[in-house]
Amino acid sequence: MFVRGHEVKALLAAAHLIDQPVAMPAPIVMRMLRFHMGDNVRGLPTPWKWNKIRAARLSVTLVEQKNQTKSFRLTGTYEMKFWHRGPNLC
Repeated sequence: MFVRGHEVKALLAAAHLIDQPVAMPAPIVMRMLRFHMGDNVRGLPTPWKWNKIRAARLSVTLVEQKNQTKSFRLTGTYEMKFWHRGPNLC
């Protein structure tokens, strides 16, 4: 998944307390859902269209910090509108 440098810096600054969840910024959430939660049943994943994402709430939590290494947990829920078979799959 691609995350821009300024997005990483903002997340690291926001998620600085252990076990305190921070809401993921909407652009990252939408990018993750559109391009990385694809339907791969037919062997060729297709990106979701924006209007097929019904709801999304994701958060990131700092779970451990040792020296310069930080470990995070990503949690949340999302709901996608499935498409029908036809020429416009998504």
